[in-house]
Amino acid sequence: MSVKRLDGWAPASVTEYEYDDDGRLVRAVTEQEPEWDETERGWMVALTAYRMSVHDQCGTYLPDSTGPAAEGAYRAKLPIRCHACTARMDAVATHLKGPHANHPEALLWQVERRGA
Repeated sequence: MSVKRLDGWAPASVTEYEYDDDGRLVRAVTEQEPEWDETERGWMVALTAYRMSVHDQCGTYLPDSTGPAAEGAYRAKLPIRCHACTARMDAVATHLKGPHANHPEALLWQVERRGA
């Protein structure tokens, strides 16, 4: 879907009909406005360039984090824990020890905040 579709745009279409001498329809040709115009293609090229310049794992700008000046410029902080993921992983581990552990990849684990 193109970005302009989010604003409610829809491609225009025009149908031309061709009739024979007796007035019977012999052909109908519909031409539709292209959805991906120069601006839309530009947005996608820019998005692709952005995604290629950002490291997937940490979100840093690769030219900044991989250049020679970045050597020793970063330090890792202590990790933080996602308690929702911890609860889910504990539930999965407990479940897999039980008798109903068939096809665990088919299970969808819901997590809710206590007191909610």
